[in-house]
Amino acid sequence: MTHLYCISCQSRLVCDRKTFQVISNDEMIRKINLAKPNLLKKLNKVCNGEKAKIGDYIHKNCRVKSEYWFQNNFVPNTSSDSIDAHVELPELQLPDLHLETETIIFNESFTTIDTNVTNDLFKLNAADETSTTTVSQDTLKINMQKSYSSHKKCFVCRSDKNKLKLITNEAALNFLAKTDIYVVNGSRCCHSHLDEKGFLNNDAIKLIKPIVGDVVFDENSIKDLIKSFQNSKSKNQFYTQFESSSPLEDDSLKLIGFSKDEFLYIVDYLNNTKESIKRTKQQALFIYLFWLRHGLSMETIATLFDISFQDVSRYCFQIRSGLKSFVEDNLGVKRYSRDDWLAHNTEMVSKLFIEKENQLILIADGTYCYCEKSSNNSFQRMTYSGQKKRHLVKPFVVCVADGTIVDIYGFYAATANDATIMEDVLSRDNFLRELLQPEDILIADRGFRDCQKTMKEKYNINVILPTCKVL
Repeated sequence: MTHLYCISCQSRLVCDRKTFQVISNDEMIRKINLAKPNLLKKLNKVCNGEKAKIGDYIHKNCRVKSEYWFQNNFVPNTSSDSIDAHVELPELQLPDLHLETETIIFNESFTTIDTNVTNDLFKLNAADETSTTTVSQDTLKINMQKSYSSHKKCFVCRSDKNKLKLITNEAALNFLAKTDIYVVNGSRCCHSHLDEKGFLNNDAIKLIKPIVGDVVFDENSIKDLIKSFQNSKSKNQFYTQFESSSPLEDDSLKLIGFSKDEFLYIVDYLNNTKESIKRTKQQALFIYLFWLRHGLSMETIATLFDISFQDVSRYCFQIRSGLKSFVEDNLGVKRYSRDDWLAHNTEMVSKLFIEKENQLILIADGTYCYCEKSSNNSFQRMTYSGQKKRHLVKPFVVCVADGTIVDIYGFYAATANDATIMEDVLSRDNFLRELLQPEDILIADRGFRDCQKTMKEKYNINVILPTCKVL
């Protein structure tokens, strides 16, 4: 029985066609012959001197190693004739290096590093000549801070003992935006240095010691860099502005309808809400307020800000739980005395409606918040509005003349009208009944006409409605 052997590592092939392949072209032969001495040396084997030829077999793993060695160690001389595939190059020796400056090409098409060294970088045993590659004229050289460049070691802690992960373009751009340090293309780091998004965590950022040197970009790498910046900003420009370390901008605050001072005031109530790796308290609050203001589905919000649906749902639950003390301090009748509420009567409503002293004027109206269609049939019917042709729930707002909110009640069903809701609010809220005194005024729209008589007879409250002359 004849056994098949790998032409590169000289090991016998296993009878599994998926593990080896047939050499089919001269370029493959050339790379295999050049890399074979180095590969056998690492395996502590003696080269038998046999050259590869078309029709020979090779392990797929050996072919990949040959390709990798050829790209990283062999510099072709394009000005001279091509090297014969059957000529074996002497092994490359690497002496101790004393680097002065370093120039790195950020493009996979470049396979060498142009470095000014005090000693020879590569010495061929046969010719004893120094080989360097010049940078193309169609490049841009920038002197800037950059990270330690390594494919085999972690560029953060420079350890080679842990399993390494390639840094993505998004993670490199995020790091560059935070620290003005460029991560060299192809750099790897330990898994412990990355957060759940694959970005470098705060501890890793503190460990990185940048070096200053020339970074060379070619046309393609500059285009990729610009495209990556555009993609990262298009979805996350508003969400990322709400990080604790980022200044808040007016354009972002317009999305939630609060000023900067008002937003930071709400943030102060989130003392029990913990920061996490994926978001800050400000970012979670932004998502929650955006959801309340616009009434969009959580899937839509997740798509807009490039986060998961589960994250949007969890942020809203965490903020809603953390704002319980905020609601108690800033909503409700009992937070002010009656005299304090009387101070909110404006000059205009006083001249138009007040006939006696110490009359309190309240304004009431129902609004709505859109919600998703429920799979529960009875709840689905309760939340469908024939007027809006959508599913919604109704919060009921009571405020004073200058717009200060007294309290918000609800949610009520979409089928309930304002008059029914007003009667329900007065029957349930004892503090509101204590606040209102005889001859106080309630300003409302025509939707309250059905409770106007009840309010006057039962609570002695004057309900002022807009006149409507029937033609």
